[in-house]
Amino acid sequence: MQSILFLHGPSIPIAPDPNFLKELGRTEKNRVEKKLEGLFEERRVWTRVAMCNQLTQEENKFVNK
Repeated sequence: MQSILFLHGPSIPIAPDPNFLKELGRTEKNRVEKKLEGLFEERRVWTRVAMCNQLTQEENKFVNK
């Protein structure tokens, strides 16, 4: 998860950094990342609490690692 402040203005990211998975040594997104991606397709901006309420307890633990 990436937090952004309203001060960031026009440079707000609209997609994950393309090098993200490569830096983690992976080529594909995992189940939780795919779920988060789907949620962002539904709604572009979420508060942390609202996003966490969409995830299971197990998924929240994964996100908070």
